[in-house]
Amino acid sequence: MAAAGDINQNEAYDRDDPMIILEDALTLCKFGKFHLRLLLASFCTIFATVIVTTTSSFILPIAECDLQMDIMMKGWLNATPFFGQIATSLFVGFLVDTFGRRIFLLSEFIPKGIRDKVLLLQGSFMSISLILLSLISWAILPQKIHFVILKGYFELRSWNIYIYVCSIWSLIAAILYYTIPESPKFLLSQGRNKEALDVLKKIYRENTGNYEDSFQIKTIKTKIQPKNKQTVAKQIVNSLFEVKHLLVGKLVTRLILLSIVTFVCLSTYTCLRLWYPQLSTIVENYYKDTGHYSRFCEMIEHKPNTSSIASVLFVSVSGFVVNMMGHKLLLFIIMISCAICSGGLYFTNSSIQVALLISATCALMQTNGSLQMNIVVRVFPTQLRALAFAIVIIVGRIGSLLGNVLFPVLLKMGCMAPFFTLSGASLLTESVIRYLRNRIMLEE
Repeated sequence: MAAAGDINQNEAYDRDDPMIILEDALTLCKFGKFHLRLLLASFCTIFATVIVTTTSSFILPIAECDLQMDIMMKGWLNATPFFGQIATSLFVGFLVDTFGRRIFLLSEFIPKGIRDKVLLLQGSFMSISLILLSLISWAILPQKIHFVILKGYFELRSWNIYIYVCSIWSLIAAILYYTIPESPKFLLSQGRNKEALDVLKKIYRENTGNYEDSFQIKTIKTKIQPKNKQTVAKQIVNSLFEVKHLLVGKLVTRLILLSIVTFVCLSTYTCLRLWYPQLSTIVENYYKDTGHYSRFCEMIEHKPNTSSIASVLFVSVSGFVVNMMGHKLLLFIIMISCAICSGGLYFTNSSIQVALLISATCALMQTNGSLQMNIVVRVFPTQLRALAFAIVIIVGRIGSLLGNVLFPVLLKMGCMAPFFTLSGASLLTESVIRYLRNRIMLEE
C-alpha cells in the first residue's frame, strides 16, 4: 500500500484499480475521530442486538411467577426473538445490497492494514455488551419495585423497568448511523465516483484536521457508469439478477461452509449464554434448600459475567494470533477446543471447573463468530456481501432457535445430554472445516 508521501501524481492513479486507490485513500484518512464515532455506533447496534436476544434469560428467573411459565415455555420465550430475525434477515440483506450498505460501514471504512484487528475488536463488543447488560440487570432486577397504575392491568415491577431501560439503545444506534455517510466502496461499485471521493475527503478532514483541498487523491475513476435514476421496483428487479452469482462456483461453496459453521456456533453459544442464568438460579435454590451441591446440574454457582469476560480475553488474543495462523487454522483449533470443553463438563467435580468450562466454550464460540464475520467481509464481493451475510445469519439464527427449543427437551432426557450434543456438533463442524478448508480457497 502506498504511503502518503508516495501519492504525488494523480495521473498514475487513473490507470490503477479503483479499489487499490480506495485503500490508499483510506490510509491517507488515517484512523481517527470518524472511526471512533463509527465504532460507537457499531457498539450501540450490537448492544441493542444483544439486549433483544438476551433480555429474556435475565428476566425469566424473576418473572416466571408473574408469567406462570414452565421450562418448555421458557425455552420458547428464549427462542422467540430469533423467529423475527429469521423472517427479516434475508430481505434486509437484499435491501442493503440494493440501496446502501451501512451495515458494513466499519469494514469498508477501515484501512486494510488494521482491518482484521479492528473487526476482531468489534467482535469483543458482544462480550462487553453482555457484561454491561449483566451490570444493568444486577442494578435493577433485585430491587423491590411495584407500581400499580391500573390494578390487574398495568402494574410495573423491576423487570418491566429493566425492559424499558434496555429499549432505548436501538434508537441511539439509529441516530448515530443517520449521521454517518454511505460507504465509499459501495458508491464506487455503483459508479458514483464523485460522491465516494467527497465522503473520503470528509473523513480526511475529520480525522486529520486538514482542509479537504489538501487531500492528495483528486479523482477516482471506474469503468462502471453511474446508474440512471430508477424506481424502487426497478432497482429490486435488477438486484435480483445479481443474486444468481452468489449461488454458483466458489461463492456458493464458501456460503455453505460458513453457514454450517455459523449454525453450530450460534446453536451452542446462544444456548449456553441464555440458559446459564436460569441454571444458576436453579442451583442456588437447590443449595438453599439442601445446604450442599450434589450432581453436575447443582454445582454451577452464580457467575453471570464470567463467560463474557472470558470472551473479551479470547477475542483480544485472537486479534494477534490471526495474523500468524490465518483464519482457517484458527477456526479449526477453536472448534476442536470447543468440543473438548463442552464434552469435558461430564468429568468435572467442582463448581469452579464447571464455570470455567462453560465460560471457555462461550468464549471460543464468540471468537469463532468474530472470525466468521471477518471472513464474510473478505471473501464475498461488495455487491453481494450483505445478502451473503444475511443468509449466514439466517442459518445461524435457525441454529439459535432450534438450540433453545431443544435444550429443555434434552435437559429432561438427562443433565449431560445437551452438552454431549453440543460437543458432537462441534466435532462435526471441525470435520467439515478440515475436509473443505483446502477446497474453499478462503482469502487469507
